[in-house]
Amino acid sequence: MLNIAICEDDQREFDYLLSCMNESQVEFAYKYFTDGEDFIKQYYPGEYDLIFMDIYMKESNGVDVVSKVRELDEQAIIAFITTSTDHFADGYRLHVNRYLVKPFSADDVKEVMVKAEKELALKPHIDVKCEGKMISLIECEISYVEQDGHYVYIHMVNNDQYKVLTKLDDFEKLLTLDSFYRCHQSYLVNLAHVISFDKDNRLFVMKGGHDVYIRRPSIFEAKKALQAYLFRKSRL
Repeated sequence: MLNIAICEDDQREFDYLLSCMNESQVEFAYKYFTDGEDFIKQYYPGEYDLIFMDIYMKESNGVDVVSKVRELDEQAIIAFITTSTDHFADGYRLHVNRYLVKPFSADDVKEVMVKAEKELALKPHIDVKCEGKMISLIECEISYVEQDGHYVYIHMVNNDQYKVLTKLDDFEKLLTLDSFYRCHQSYLVNLAHVISFDKDNRLFVMKGGHDVYIRRPSIFEAKKALQAYLFRKSRL
């Protein structure tokens, strides 16, 4: 199921977009925002699989809002909604996936949603047993993993947490992305969600404000690992 955010301050336009979404035959849940600033205040990476963003809103400009989104999240699928074609360059610069010019059709909206659904399915997943049932987690949305006794606690970017009976060593073997780094005997961090490196306190500070500890002998290695990841990311 797609988790969708809609930023649109015109009630009639929102009602029309929602009717088009309902015709798409794609399963979804949504949150509705009439102001882009309200949206960005609560935004965190991984919360939404698709964002419909009106460019011209009374209280905010959609281009500015998406610029702030991209500072936090490079992977979110975004569709601009607008009455003008003046912002194609902004869409290209911000890696916007689709540009819907009003009046758009239900087929246009369906195309965006189907593409987002396919993109979601293509993201690497890992399957783990949590509280007696198998669940599938999107790998890139894991923020960090912590070992505590016989369990690992998987912390997601949306602040969900999953308790799994396993060893961190075994869990680490399930991962496929090169953004994960073992920074401590009890911690595995996703460097993609690190916002700062605290050398003095031996911490990675994560998006959302969580701290991940770094073992003392690895402090310089950890800094190099983060720098190497950021360099790889800049080359993409």
